[in-house]
Amino acid sequence: MGFILIALAKPWGRVVPAWVPLIGGRHFHRLIILIPTLSCTAYLIAHGISGIITKVLLLADVITIHFTGWISLDVHSLALWDLLFYEPWFIIMDILSGLTASHYAQASGISLSAFRRSMVIYLISVFLLTVFCVFYIIFKLS
Repeated sequence: MGFILIALAKPWGRVVPAWVPLIGGRHFHRLIILIPTLSCTAYLIAHGISGIITKVLLLADVITIHFTGWISLDVHSLALWDLLFYEPWFIIMDILSGLTASHYAQASGISLSAFRRSMVIYLISVFLLTVFCVFYIIFKLS
């Protein structure tokens, strides 16, 4: 994913390399790049936010999560580790990935009104994905 994000930020990432047979030198269609990037970004958002929500609920003793396959496990220290290190990393990756996709979309010539409409639809779908992940974690692992 990191290489794709670097390619999105650079002008050379918009053109198929010349050495590729038949399509070398042509421009990528923006949806070929944006759809996988935004899908991964949506996963990062849902993962980070749902992880933070469920770990806070776990530490507040609102929910219980049972991890199968462990003989001995300190769930509270695992939740703290996830809350303070692991989940913020997903949020940081999400912010960087979303900003890169936004930059690429604007540099590709998408109109501002289409960009805004797409952003609203995208945020609604990410919200629904996050809600689904939270409920899945709570009810599947409790």
